[in-house]
Amino acid sequence: MAFKRAGKGQDPRGINGTVAENWQDAGPLLFLYTMFLAVDANFKLKGKDRKLDDIDLLTNKEAFVDQSEYLNHIQNYNEQSEMNMCQSKHDAIVRASTCSTPGYAVSSTALVLCSRHSLVRRNGVGDLQKGERYCNVHFAIFSTLIGVNIARVLLTYDIACQWSINWKKWNQKFPEHMWIPDTMKFDTAIPSRHINGHGQSCRQNFSLRYITGVVRTCGEEIESSWYHTNPLAASEREMGPAACRETLNDYWTGWNSERPLDFFSESVIMMEKHDIIFGCLSATFPPELIAKWTSMINTWEMNPSTAPNLYEEPENREALQNMQLELSQEESAEIVAGELPLNKVTKTGFLITGFELEDKQYQLHCQISNQKTSTAKWQADIQEKRNALLTRIHNWRQVQLSYTPQVASLLATSSAYDENGVTRVDNTEHIPLFMPSALPSEARLTPNVKQLCAMEARLHLGEWLWQFKKVNISGTGNRPNTHSNQISYKIEQVAHRYNQAYLTLSVLDPDGNWSENLRPLKKEDIRGPGKGPDDEKTSNGSSTDDGFHITMRVEWAKQRARMIRWKEEYQLVQEEMQRVTEGSSDVLHGVAAYTYKQANILQKMAKKCTSQWLPILRKNGIEPDWPLHHKAQSLSLQELKQDGTNEAVQNDYNNREEIDDDEHIGSEEENYVHYTNNTFDSFDFND
Repeated sequence: MAFKRAGKGQDPRGINGTVAENWQDAGPLLFLYTMFLAVDANFKLKGKDRKLDDIDLLTNKEAFVDQSEYLNHIQNYNEQSEMNMCQSKHDAIVRASTCSTPGYAVSSTALVLCSRHSLVRRNGVGDLQKGERYCNVHFAIFSTLIGVNIARVLLTYDIACQWSINWKKWNQKFPEHMWIPDTMKFDTAIPSRHINGHGQSCRQNFSLRYITGVVRTCGEEIESSWYHTNPLAASEREMGPAACRETLNDYWTGWNSERPLDFFSESVIMMEKHDIIFGCLSATFPPELIAKWTSMINTWEMNPSTAPNLYEEPENREALQNMQLELSQEESAEIVAGELPLNKVTKTGFLITGFELEDKQYQLHCQISNQKTSTAKWQADIQEKRNALLTRIHNWRQVQLSYTPQVASLLATSSAYDENGVTRVDNTEHIPLFMPSALPSEARLTPNVKQLCAMEARLHLGEWLWQFKKVNISGTGNRPNTHSNQISYKIEQVAHRYNQAYLTLSVLDPDGNWSENLRPLKKEDIRGPGKGPDDEKTSNGSSTDDGFHITMRVEWAKQRARMIRWKEEYQLVQEEMQRVTEGSSDVLHGVAAYTYKQANILQKMAKKCTSQWLPILRKNGIEPDWPLHHKAQSLSLQELKQDGTNEAVQNDYNNREEIDDDEHIGSEEENYVHYTNNTFDSFDFND
């Protein structure tokens, strides 16, 4: 029945005729014959323990797995523990070890669907009795792949980093007919949104952005499918187990028949867009460097398990966040040793807040300086921001005076106060903060301030590394339509932070090793990535610096991956169009005959129901209008019979052997003629 609905019931090639002949020889285009699957559990689709033993009408024919084999399998893993070796915690792992909900026989439902078009897979759904355990998910995945003969399967799962570790070992424990063939490539990935909750290793090795031949697969389609399935939850949980499965089978069968294909327009636009972006980015680097990177990334794509990952950027141990963590850990050790801080805010927190206040002051200064016209509303907004910033500065001052009491004498003579010692609110963005590096040299020699200066220097060094990356990389083709004034403002802000860090390090550690790599950042040094033809060395140092090239190589590789994914999408959508629209005259004749057959069945049902229901309705004074509708439909069928366009179908069945209607429904054309002439003509609607 499913084959007929898919237009393959009368195809001489059978269901295997869906794909092109000799698809194994497609070479680089073999990704066009990939099966994209997604698996997840829906914890809304539960089932109460009704103590009912009802019967499945269709076993192993629709969405749900074979229940007898399924239950026998999971009984062997009642005490199985789920191990989590990922850097992050996941609900799927946590729930796997939780007990089933009291009063419920089914705690949730695991589902496998096509992640390209959200089609629910046959034998890809299984009830879960105790969380999202591996044994249940394994059975649903391996069951839906029985008999599949295709080049590659791509499975997306929110815990693919865990599931993929031992899936081959688990597969060998299943019956032989459920084994994944060695000739089939089986890849796993984490859906695009779920991967943000994973660690760095998972984001680099299981991202859909970097795997070859995954087109623009998102993997979250299974999550979005819950919106139309969840409304069934309130009713299906009250049913018996078999009735619940039949209801969901019926619903998903209807859902599968209505899924559209409409991705081509977007794929054309985005393919051209990212191709231009990648070309512009590549043009900023020497051709020999591009050739080297291309060779490296091709090697990784051929063997990602052994070759270096080109999308992995070396971790920078001196980044601002890492410096902040190190300092916090050092302060924790001091507290354990009995050296309590002078304030409830730690020294690291005091310095970080000072950096933030410097940023806010600079942002407010730029906003005021760049405003050409001054309206009452704009002035009110600026005053609100000044008031908020001034409040933060006053609160921070209390912490500052506890760590650097020398600031009190500097504040008394500061221009930020008027002759009465009151803070000038109209100049909040220029109030001197007097960070430890800004104190007089004699004040910086005191033990407490000296320690703060050393901590500030370390934070500024980490901040420089962070800002250096943003100056050189931010906006390299990711958002070409962003307004230029927004980009310029961000670049100016980052450059200001860099120069502030440079000046601070010049005061605190003028002869440090940092001076070998850092240079004053000039305006002419701020430009796009890469190396100009006449540029041997810039103020930031050599443009051939290894760290810089590694960072730029990662950005180049990511943009290349975006471009290739859209090209793959463009090619796959066209292949899908061809699969849907292809057909022969023989197939079309078979589909037409199937239509006649279905019409005959429905006409018989209508006659039987009318003969039983209509006398009862009329006896109770009810005169429905649907009998007239059926009589009009009968006349329409007679006109269709006489239509010459069906001559090919009629001739196709002229030589078929007549079969008695009591034994068999009969050939489609015979039933069509018989019931068109007799079904309603033999029943008087006016009796």
